[in-house]
Amino acid sequence: MHPLHRFLTQQTKERNQDLNPVEVDQLIHLAWKQFGYDFSGYARASFERRLMGFMESRGLDSFSALLQGLRLGQIIWRDFLNELTVNVTDLFRAPETFQALRTHVLPYLTSFPKLNIWIAGCSTGEEVYSCAILLEEAGLLERSVLYGTDINPMVLEQAKAGILERSNWFRYLSNYHLAGGQGSLDAYFLINEYQIRLRPFLLKQMVFLPHNLATDQSFNQFHLIFYRNVCIYFDSTLQNKVGHLLDQSLVSLGFLVMGQHESLPPHWDQKIPLFDQQSNTYQKYPLQWKK
Repeated sequence: MHPLHRFLTQQTKERNQDLNPVEVDQLIHLAWKQFGYDFSGYARASFERRLMGFMESRGLDSFSALLQGLRLGQIIWRDFLNELTVNVTDLFRAPETFQALRTHVLPYLTSFPKLNIWIAGCSTGEEVYSCAILLEEAGLLERSVLYGTDINPMVLEQAKAGILERSNWFRYLSNYHLAGGQGSLDAYFLINEYQIRLRPFLLKQMVFLPHNLATDQSFNQFHLIFYRNVCIYFDSTLQNKVGHLLDQSLVSLGFLVMGQHESLPPHWDQKIPLFDQQSNTYQKYPLQWKK
């Protein structure tokens, strides 16, 4: 297990309390001024746990050593960002969500002549691949463009490559069948002894871009947005700001998919009400349709 992940599972409040709030604010300021990343709206407790995890994995004995290392370039920012961000994903993660999308949401998308799909916080791309397979089996992939975005350029490079670990194949198979897969999963991958590579006909429908939900604006109009397991890392102010971004980005009657234990802030829940509880999908209605 990676030292950072091992540390996060310990959930040690005592170590968290050792962090000086002033120093954490200094790091947030440094991240914005020197590197252009705004972490001011991230949930503080979770953010501090990840900072402590990075220090543990690098053997840093003080927070000032972390700050100095970043200022002087002794700690590479890309490496720091890669461990600071949460890059947890899987092919057909939470397969019951994809099964519900097949049944309740995809039939509505057939009415659109062209589909723009946004997977926000896509990490290494498995959710984008899952969505592409879902669309292919519904006969919708050729009219779709899937945009995978993330704050972390290193995971985007992995996502563009379309390569997965061969050792995870049986878990992928299980998830695919639980998600209601209609064919053979190996029809979508080139497989050898060591790795699994997504077939080109799927990759050509995908665009991977850097995008920061905390600071960047809407960049297209989307018919379906995946915003799963992201907002739990934001404080209420940033959640509300992202709610505005999602509202701007969704076409009328477009769909928003969130994680099973997530929900929109109350104001945005009224503008984009719950459509399907099983998949935790919301649908944006034209204002004149609202009661």
